Amino acid sequence: MRDADSHPIFSRCRACTNRIHWVECPTGGWWTHDEHPGEEHDAVSPLRVLEEIDNSGNYVVVGTTI
Repeated sequence: MRDADSHPIFSRCRACTNRIHWVECPTGGWWTHDEHPGEEHDAVSPLRVLEEIDNSGNYVVVGTTI
């Protein structure tokens, strides 16, 4: 996981254009809506979050790409 000084990763959902953010997790992160629009769709970002596995076996964010 990134340190406390790193910034959260935000984007806009391709399906509804609402703001979404990346949720980091040691087993791999995911996109989620800041406020879910109530429709039946997952958050879809134009950004791809790049993760690597560290020496502890946890996923860590190493960057983003389009």
